[in-house]
Amino acid sequence: MFKSNFPKKALIMVVSLILLVSTLLVACNPTSQTFTDYPELPAKSEVSSNGGVAVEYGDYIYYVNGYVSSYTGSNKYEGDVALGNIVRISKADLDAIVAINDEDTTTSQKTEKISQQIYEKAQLVVPKVVYSGNTTDTTVTGIFIFGDKLYYTTPNDELAANGSVKYSELCIYSADLDGRNNTKLFTMTSNSLVMSMMENQSKVYAMYVETTATDTVKAGLYAVELTADKPEAKLVSEGATSVSFDSLTLSAYYLNGDGSICSYTAGDEQETVLVEKTKDSTMTYTIASNNNGYVYFKQVDSTNTSLKYGLLAIKKGMEKAVSVFADESKTGIYGYGEGVVLADKLAESALDVYQLVYTSGAAETILYVIPESSQSSAITINKIEGDTLYYTVDSKLYSLDLKKVIESETPAGEDDITFVAYSVASTSGWAQYDVVGEYVFSFSGDNVQAVKYNVDNEANVTTTVTVVVPDEEE
Repeated sequence: MFKSNFPKKALIMVVSLILLVSTLLVACNPTSQTFTDYPELPAKSEVSSNGGVAVEYGDYIYYVNGYVSSYTGSNKYEGDVALGNIVRISKADLDAIVAINDEDTTTSQKTEKISQQIYEKAQLVVPKVVYSGNTTDTTVTGIFIFGDKLYYTTPNDELAANGSVKYSELCIYSADLDGRNNTKLFTMTSNSLVMSMMENQSKVYAMYVETTATDTVKAGLYAVELTADKPEAKLVSEGATSVSFDSLTLSAYYLNGDGSICSYTAGDEQETVLVEKTKDSTMTYTIASNNNGYVYFKQVDSTNTSLKYGLLAIKKGMEKAVSVFADESKTGIYGYGEGVVLADKLAESALDVYQLVYTSGAAETILYVIPESSQSSAITINKIEGDTLYYTVDSKLYSLDLKKVIESETPAGEDDITFVAYSVASTSGWAQYDVVGEYVFSFSGDNVQAVKYNVDNEANVTTTVTVVVPDEEE
């Protein structure tokens, strides 16, 4: 029988030290999970309003529980919901809570009751802070649901070799829709990179832009298949600039290192050159926008800068770009198909008021998108997504189907125009306002708000839906 001469006291000290180190390692391990109070898995359903502050999935709205402006805070579960976590609430519960605003009580009583109900009804799903330092293109950030998974970004809380936390890096995670299987998929070198997530044929991709070259990383456009066994970054286009993303075509549009206009669709082997800039070319291209696969751009010939080409458009499969608008001095134009939409006081109109029209080329003919009228208020075009035009008049946001208007060559009627929201405000940090059903979700300071338009009063009803842990009663 083996007999040890190792002193018992020393042995006890070694064992104690091992236990202490193990405890510290577990405590410092950013992937250790202490959150176990998972909500029920929702019934399989459709996704709407993907990305941004909130996502609708079946009977639920998943949303970011407030805005976190600093990426150096705690990113661990500490026993209850925290600012920046992902929570969800049933649409029925949200409607009931918003209805509290109509009760005949004082404002403070309503606020207290709403806060209490939000805490009781909203469910914590992911106890990590959703964050992005990207303020360059806020249309692509937020939380996403693809298939049966929730995707989000959060600061890297691993330790560097010198013991500092890698907060300047950004991690992409996925989790089941009940919060289980919360898994780190990929880490980007900077938390401020512009990154867009897309799903193509049941595979989820992240496309992002490295803006600074290092000894180990080249600047340019990268793609990562997040659903792969071991997600790895693939350099799509070295030196890519002016990158914009389109979730409808699942593509990025940009200038490559040569200055050519290119596109890349998630899952493709390589980029597609739409307009080539040859080595001896004197042309310089500037991308204005993209929509439905079309890239709208301007060009300048360095040998004759006074020559004007107007706004041009091209898409994959076209051999040559087409002119969509001749007047280069005009601002506030939005490309659609092989033409443009603009809101202006038109010389062609008999009325000296604002009109919303579609035209192309030299604008010899125009099609009124909404009926010619005595609209004295300015019309602001917000954006065009696919075939849907969003525009604002008197602080009211509307949408309509441009394809239907153009194919019928008839202005949109009252039944064709959808009221979306009233007085949508800008929001904090990385996220724009997010239209989810009847609600507009947005950040206001640290809080997240759900805004619903009251038709009878023609005013917004704003409800703070940040889940806050109640103060303990003394």
